[in-house]
Amino acid sequence: MVNELHKILAIILGLFLVTHIGVHIFTIGGPETHQRALETVQWIYRNRYVEPFLLLAIILQIFTGIKFVARRWPEQNKSRWSWLQIISGIYLVLFFSLHTSAALMARHVFDLNTNFYWAAGPVLNKSLLWLFRPYYFFGIVAVFIHIAAALHFNMPDTARRLWIARGLILSAIIIATLIVASLSGAFYKIDMPKEYIDFYNAYADLFR
Repeated sequence: MVNELHKILAIILGLFLVTHIGVHIFTIGGPETHQRALETVQWIYRNRYVEPFLLLAIILQIFTGIKFVARRWPEQNKSRWSWLQIISGIYLVLFFSLHTSAALMARHVFDLNTNFYWAAGPVLNKSLLWLFRPYYFFGIVAVFIHIAAALHFNMPDTARRLWIARGLILSAIIIATLIVASLSGAFYKIDMPKEYIDFYNAYADLFR
């Protein structure tokens, strides 16, 4: 039952995540380009009908993912793909928990729009960038590794599934590098609004 629920939720959330990451590729074009891309999809999931369902799906996926890892961890002689699936799953549980709660807090408690500047803020903050650059990078890579592992275990054609899985992981590394570099101001100057600077400076005080 837990396995079936996990697979169903994985398809739903996988579509959301691939779309979400796809939109973030537009950070290459700058804040305005990214915002326009965000607005083309946010109306679908950021409304009072879909968003609660999406949050419930995330919570259930975290729960079923923890159950899945707990059952798989004691298994002996796990393959490389089993380890990749488990480790990427653990990272995604942490990333989902932190990123979702942070976005909700920013919007509903601090009244901050979770736009380009919200994502770029910690990546540009000198006290936080050492944490958030790898945090974003591995978050994106973990999504693709988890999908690649699922395909590896479910596709019958061994040669094809191996090439697809490797292609997904290579694509993830390239995409994650481009997104993090964009948020870091590698391709253009970023003029951070004062409210985001103040927000992340206050947050950075916790690490000093």
